Amino acid sequence: MPGEECDGVWRGLIAVRPAVAEIDGEPSVIVPTFNPGNHHAAGLVALKIVVDNGMPHFTPLWQFPDPSSADAHEHFRFGPSEAVLASCGQGNGDECVWVVDVKEWDWPKELPAPEDVLDVVERLWKIMTGSATIYGVRVQDGVFVPRIQAAGLGRGKIRPLLHDGAIYLPSRPRGLFQIWERRVHWLEIRPMDATQDSR
Repeated sequence: MPGEECDGVWRGLIAVRPAVAEIDGEPSVIVPTFNPGNHHAAGLVALKIVVDNGMPHFTPLWQFPDPSSADAHEHFRFGPSEAVLASCGQGNGDECVWVVDVKEWDWPKELPAPEDVLDVVERLWKIMTGSATIYGVRVQDGVFVPRIQAAGLGRGKIRPLLHDGAIYLPSRPRGLFQIWERRVHWLEIRPMDATQDSR
């Protein structure tokens, strides 16, 4: 996009396996996407597999977040986790797709120009105060159900484990500590409470 800086174009938009689901009785896939820039939307994309005259193709069903929303252009900027199917946790039998929106250290590769210093400070503040977000989205229609804030930055391209009402995900420290020691990791355990926004 003209005028947009993106130093991660080599990353692509899909880096993990889709979740395979059944929506309205039809085979479907739910694909976690991401975009390193800030112009294009990213997130979860649900596609129905349709066969016409013996030829399979995809038909879009829904996207999360809404591609026209600010959230779709602000979140999912780094490679997310794999998507996992499990109960939404509300006791009504609904199935959710769970995904971790990972945060990363996003320091510029070159010293910024004086007019860009405020932008760099804003990026530094976000990485010091931000953390990964765990989303639960209803498989049937893409409606957002729970959002759970992680303690750390999460880890992309890894399949989280969902067991007995909790989500287990590998994570990394946030703040300046991660600049000095990027090898530190831990396992976070977060309850899958779909009755409220637990952010």
